[in-house]
Amino acid sequence: MRIDDFLESDVMLAAGELEQLQYADRLLRSVPAPDSPFLRAVARPPRQPARSFGFRFRLTAAAASAVAALAFGVTQWQSGSGAYETVRLSAPSGAPNASGTIRVGRLDPATGNFELAIDVEGLPPVGHGDYYVLWLRRDGGEFGVCGTFNVREGGSTRIVMNASYQLEDYESWVISSDHPSEPIDERPALLEAEIS
Repeated sequence: MRIDDFLESDVMLAAGELEQLQYADRLLRSVPAPDSPFLRAVARPPRQPARSFGFRFRLTAAAASAVAALAFGVTQWQSGSGAYETVRLSAPSGAPNASGTIRVGRLDPATGNFELAIDVEGLPPVGHGDYYVLWLRRDGGEFGVCGTFNVREGGSTRIVMNASYQLEDYESWVISSDHPSEPIDERPALLEAEIS
């Protein structure tokens, strides 16, 4: 508060106090302000809170996510991976309520493998030590085993496996239960589909 503002207020001063206040005011104004970092910091107006940090962070995160998604998509497109064919499996006999799909990935030229993502429903659970097998059948009784799996209670599950067969050499996909006492090509097909 300046002395002039103080004088205009309704404050009552004792005799001689006004002259002392005016003298002190003149003295203080005649001396330059001290140069200290503390006083400079106090004299500066306070900074506004970094309100924009959250916005900048969200913007940066969104941009990074977009770049990552784009890079992933381009990599998948260039490498040729990802599902390129979906095969619908049907139940010829044995498991009339069963169905499934196989998503066949593109061949990886570096390894010679392609990924298979299999979704099955309606297959009954198998006994302890037994399992299901996905295999390829060719006329003349030849076959190629892709892999084995079990199903959860309720008969549905998803399986991911790799295979390295030349699909054009085979005629159909087959899922059957695996009983070690029977040759694989004599087991009844629970689900099957032609290879196109």
